Amino acid sequence: MTPSRNLRPRQKRTYSSGSWVHVGETAQISNAVGPSSNRSHIRRSVSSTPLRDTGAASTRWNERKPIPLSDIVPSDIVILILGITGSGMSNFINKLTGVEEERESRQLVSCTKDVKAYACVRGRQRFIFVDTPGFNATYMSQRAVFTKTAEWLQSTYQMSIKLTGVIYMHRITDTYESGTAYQSFRIFSGMCGEKAADRVRLVTTMWDEEYEQPRSLQMESRLKTEWGSLLNAGASYERFYNTADSAWQIVNGLGYQRKALLLQREIVDMGKKMEETTAGMRVPREERKPTGFFDLVKRLFGF
Repeated sequence: MTPSRNLRPRQKRTYSSGSWVHVGETAQISNAVGPSSNRSHIRRSVSSTPLRDTGAASTRWNERKPIPLSDIVPSDIVILILGITGSGMSNFINKLTGVEEERESRQLVSCTKDVKAYACVRGRQRFIFVDTPGFNATYMSQRAVFTKTAEWLQSTYQMSIKLTGVIYMHRITDTYESGTAYQSFRIFSGMCGEKAADRVRLVTTMWDEEYEQPRSLQMESRLKTEWGSLLNAGASYERFYNTADSAWQIVNGLGYQRKALLLQREIVDMGKKMEETTAGMRVPREERKPTGFFDLVKRLFGF
């Protein structure tokens, strides 16, 4: 007889809140929402060898799956990602959550049309990364983008959720500063305010393509000058090298402190309408949506 081999049965895995765990191991996070809810810990009763938590979220099909607003609670570390279309906002979140880069994520045509939140567990702490449409979204006006983002910020603040960080992204490969980019940063600066400036990271992308090129270094110097108001108020400048380590270095540098943005305080605490806020007054009143190729080019490059 052929001796039987002692084969170890393959363990099944389940997916829970951004991390894979073995069946037999529980990773429970309550869905309670509100100021009194507390979900700062993950309870685990281990009956098998746990998988190592790398902080990268995965799904069976390697796709990102957004979570509803009602699933976010005050104990989460919430980081809002804003910027210009094509600057790599979605790709940045992909690196953090361990999802393969989407083909459209670094193109100049918008692939994000709504504000969406993605969860990832790292070191027993849940992170929420919030993707937004670019300020110069392909088929959406700046006012529409601002309104979507402001409504999301208003709702979370009313749920007693404050942001740990706000990341603003800009391509270092741009060899000029367009009018649209300048206007977008003014809106962004008005959303954050000086009191929350230390929660802001101003990040340049595409360094994996343009590392230390003279034109990129010139653009970097110009951006630091144009971003001087927020940098002087306490914001930090970072480079993103299109790797998970680079992304997490930026996120980890934010720490755990949470603050409300000026826009949130103006709308909720002061009772201002969106168009009356500091950022709202910097948004163009009326914009015509691009209808053809040349309209699209003008919108993307600020001609």
